Amino acid sequence: SRDGGEYPAGNHGADERAENGGVAGFMAIADVIADARGPGDNVDSDIDSDVDHDSDVDYGSDGEAASVVIVELLGEPRVRLADGTPVVFERAKSVELLAWLVTHRERSTRARARSALWDIRVQASTFSNVVSDARRSLGRAVPIDDDWIPRTHTEELSVIPGVVSDVELISIARRRVAAHTAVPERVIAELAPLLAGVRGMPFAGTAYLWPDAEGITSELVIEATSAAAELA
Repeated sequence: SRDGGEYPAGNHGADERAENGGVAGFMAIADVIADARGPGDNVDSDIDSDVDHDSDVDYGSDGEAASVVIVELLGEPRVRLADGTPVVFERAKSVELLAWLVTHRERSTRARARSALWDIRVQASTFSNVVSDARRSLGRAVPIDDDWIPRTHTEELSVIPGVVSDVELISIARRRVAAHTAVPERVIAELAPLLAGVRGMPFAGTAYLWPDAEGITSELVIEATSAAAELA
């Protein structure tokens, strides 16, 4: 069952989407990163303190991102902490829920999420169990005073700003370097570590129905390849 068993967010299934076109763009990203590094450079793909200070991410007093959870969408979806520690879920659907939430921040409701994640009618309790697992697993990984997925008495369903996707981080970095296009070193420093974390086509190895139907897969490809072009 896709909902059963302990699920470390992201295994290493085959990249089914890479055969559908667009893989050349991601190969180009790898080439651009290699050229940008030059001999002897070692770019760390982990993202910890290099998040936009103007974004809605929660920050500590020292300016570094505090308690950031990263939902990786470029490749098989997985969830990790800023230091690279994977977040473990009991239900596979919990990862899909988080992927949906970070790509639907302005229009996320329980009804919309449930209809997106299942192409058949499911019990309300099934959906509630997935939400509870996602909330509980994030809370175990990084305890905070409130919930990573706020509890409400309405249809609203969201994650707090401290949960970000890898594509959102790329978008933030692109906006930040827009004012530094005359400083190549700044562009490389901002974008190269993020693009180094690209593992494949968006939502690779999944059977998610909603990304292609809503055009989200294409949007993520465009964001990543545009960043690679700026890095070139």
